[in-house]
Amino acid sequence: MENDENTDIDLLRSYIDAVTKNSMNGLDKPKEIDLVISGGAFNGGYGYGALLYIKSLECQNKIHVNRISGCSIGSLLAVDHLSDKSLNLEELYGGLQKCLRDNGKLFVLREIVEKVVDNALKDDNFFQKAKGRLFITRTNLETGTHELVDNFDSRDDLVEAVYSSCFIPILVDGNMRYNEKYVDGIVPYLFTDSVRPSLYIDLMCFSKFHKMLLTMKEVNPHVRIIDGANDASKFFNENASGICSWVNKWGFHQMIIFRLTYLILYIVVGTLDILSNNSVPSFISSSALYKGIIGTLTRLLRDMLCKMSSHDAYSHDA
Repeated sequence: MENDENTDIDLLRSYIDAVTKNSMNGLDKPKEIDLVISGGAFNGGYGYGALLYIKSLECQNKIHVNRISGCSIGSLLAVDHLSDKSLNLEELYGGLQKCLRDNGKLFVLREIVEKVVDNALKDDNFFQKAKGRLFITRTNLETGTHELVDNFDSRDDLVEAVYSSCFIPILVDGNMRYNEKYVDGIVPYLFTDSVRPSLYIDLMCFSKFHKMLLTMKEVNPHVRIIDGANDASKFFNENASGICSWVNKWGFHQMIIFRLTYLILYIVVGTLDILSNNSVPSFISSSALYKGIIGTLTRLLRDMLCKMSSHDAYSHDA
């Protein structure tokens, strides 16, 4: 996954390194923080940009990230950030986008999770770094619990935790659950011990919510990366809100929105799960009308997903 060539990502990283020289100057010691990264599918590009900014601040000894919590795409970003190995995000982003465009599903997700984990494990000290610092959430529909995974003894442990946290019902491989019980983590684990401030990276915020699956005319994630890094820059330099916020400064409405997000999406997923497990009366399921409706809705959803990830949507030549 590492690339010694001067890639586009390397150029972006160099630019971000120059910009971060304007941030957090005059500190006697690095600011200790925790990181919390939400899910958000393709909005992970914004998160990657923000994390490049934070990593640059770490390299300049202005910030020290202690613990990292993530769910869904946020768990992939958390694993990558904890490692010292560079990730070829352009390759992974393109692979996901092509798979969704060509198949209407994300069959390639498992392969991508394994690539990210294997890249991280090139850092021989990864598991030592992760001990007590890496936190991943997933939803267990069998028990109705929001599970927290924070113990990783092997590659398989890490792959299973990240993949189950990223598993979007039906969209990944057509199945409702992974391993008969797990689905997407929905929201990340919040550190509530107040040991240090937690920086929340919200990839599902209102301004970017519609971009989670909408990647029309994008051939790479660079615009998202730059936008995410710019959000982080404005946050640290101007205290401007975007995708970044301090959890300890949240008001009641922000905390309510966070918990309601989990509740609403859990109800949606749970309802779909119940419907998928209930036996539809055979006289209905075997009817031509039922089969025609389900088949048409399935094709409509696939067509919409393919269109949303198309490179040539809204062509200027139209």
